[in-house]
Amino acid sequence: MEEQNKFSSRIDFSLVTILLLLCVGSCLAIYSAQTTGQYAENFLIKQIFWYIVGIGIVLGFITLDSDQLKKFLGTPMASDYFCFFC
Repeated sequence: MEEQNKFSSRIDFSLVTILLLLCVGSCLAIYSAQTTGQYAENFLIKQIFWYIVGIGIVLGFITLDSDQLKKFLGTPMASDYFCFFC
C-alpha cells in the first residue's frame, strides 16, 4: 500500500522520456526556424516558459490523489470526468 503512494511509482518514465525528446526536438526546430530573422521575438524562450508551466501543473496534479482532486475540482460530475482520464 505504501509503495503505491510513492511519487516515483506514479510516473511512467518511458512516457516522460518520449515527451522530453519531443520537447527537445520542438525547441531545436523553433531555434533553427528563427535563424531567418523574420521575427524580432524569441519564440524559443516562450516555448520553454510554457513547457515549465505545463510541467508544474502536471506535477501539481500528480501529487494529489483522487479524493483530493474531487475536493479541488468541486462538482462531482467534473471531478469524475477528470479522474476518468487519470
